[in-house]
Amino acid sequence: MAFYEKAVFRVPDTARFLWQHWDDAYVIYDTRSGHTQAMNELAREVLAIIEDHSCSLGDILRELENIMGQPLSAALGQQILDTLKEFDKMGLIEPVRQPTGRE
Repeated sequence: MAFYEKAVFRVPDTARFLWQHWDDAYVIYDTRSGHTQAMNELAREVLAIIEDHSCSLGDILRELENIMGQPLSAALGQQILDTLKEFDKMGLIEPVRQPTGRE
């Protein structure tokens, strides 16, 4: 399996995030990097799950299924995976355990 499908992620320091919410969008300012990012409701929920505790993609998908009360479509699962990749590139999350290749 690919790195993002097995790794466990955490948010490095949520105290450094400043949030603003407008209608259907969120804006996050990362005081560590000085970068501002806009995200939709789904991306905000994914980040909130990781803020609560370190978790893998599978953990996130299960929590979102519980929140939504139904199984997630393959397309939505892919969107969540893409969101994780973007969060990692932006430095909003980091891996705390990487796959060993034996998993």
